[in-house]
Amino acid sequence: GGGGVAPAGRRARGAAGRGAAPAGVLVKMRKPQQQSRADPPVVGPRTIEGVAAAGLRGIAIEAGATLVLDRADVVRAADALGLFVVGIDAAS
Repeated sequence: GGGGVAPAGRRARGAAGRGAAPAGVLVKMRKPQQQSRADPPVVGPRTIEGVAAAGLRGIAIEAGATLVLDRADVVRAADALGLFVVGIDAAS
């Protein structure tokens, strides 16, 4: 793993300033040379909570390469928090 949402969220909050409107997107993709089957990028309900706490607007995930844990819970949490989750084609 790359350290998760929390460290990035602290940096984003500090850069945006207190009380700033939500902005920014977390992007989860494979790193160059990363074996997708052995160590895929992962998104779960805690990721959604971290994105909201970081003041981001949503998550873009690499379609077909990102493991989504508890998909229904991820969708419910994102909807409840007003966040988006979108799949992107890394080859495009």
